[in-house]
Amino acid sequence: MLASIKKRGSELKFQTVDSGMFLACPDQALTRSERSKLLNQNGLNEPTYQEVLSLIQRKPEITTKLAGKWLDIIGNAPYIKGIYTFDQNGELTKGETNTERNVCVCKSIPPLSMFVCSEYIAGMSGFRFIIDDSTRPDKDAQVLFGVINLTRTERLIKRR
Repeated sequence: MLASIKKRGSELKFQTVDSGMFLACPDQALTRSERSKLLNQNGLNEPTYQEVLSLIQRKPEITTKLAGKWLDIIGNAPYIKGIYTFDQNGELTKGETNTERNVCVCKSIPPLSMFVCSEYIAGMSGFRFIIDDSTRPDKDAQVLFGVINLTRTERLIKRR
């Protein structure tokens, strides 16, 4: 369904990870605007944190694929910094459950990125995911994660 993209001499192929969700791993650094443009060329948008977390709830093996990587997300996170847990819809609630479901929110205003901690780091920190500011160069997304380009209303209906 999705075309592979040639970017600066290398090819970028999207893999289907779930219905309407796709993943690609570029072999070179891309700016956020370049990543966004590549997603848009394929009819995709950056996901919300809820979409990423609900996918992980349904398919925990995705955590292994994303471990140690940053990915771009859109939307806002909870306004209060802290540790949250997520439900089956990817919604965050204050408090901690187990490490695999804990999310550390460092910043809540876009542009945002989500980091998936390795099992080792998660075991030491007590959380598996970090939501933070994506404007620092060390937080450039290393994977392109895209969802089919739907309106916000269509995305909310699809999640339920």
